[in-house]
Amino acid sequence: MANDLLYVTWNSELETGNSKIDQQHEGWIAAVNNLFASINDNKGAVEIKKTMKFLIEYTNIHFSDEEELQIQFDYPKYKSHKQLHLDFKLMVINMSHTLDEQGATDDFINNTCVTMGHWVINHIKKEDFKLVAHILTKEKEANN
Repeated sequence: MANDLLYVTWNSELETGNSKIDQQHEGWIAAVNNLFASINDNKGAVEIKKTMKFLIEYTNIHFSDEEELQIQFDYPKYKSHKQLHLDFKLMVINMSHTLDEQGATDDFINNTCVTMGHWVINHIKKEDFKLVAHILTKEKEANN
């Protein structure tokens, strides 16, 4: 399993055009990759749990900041976007509980890496791009 993990790569295709969001996304992807590295390097359950805890904390900060921007710019999809954030947080918490109960089994590793990696990339490309487009439109309107 060790070399089969799919790390998420930060690149220009993930840049939304909002420097704060992009900086946090890059940090978020680094946190996800740190989790993958802990698993990949067989760091053991204690280290993986510590990395998972950091990822949960970072995710909470990022989502909170993003939701503040949504409120500030009167984003019409705020409720549904916030629900996606909540769903992800619950998914990560459930993964953390699974890790506590079952350890870093192959199923846990596969599920965590594939699910989390895909979710992060899809969320940025599908949801956050829409959010930033809305923010840019609102800023342009305010400047005219």
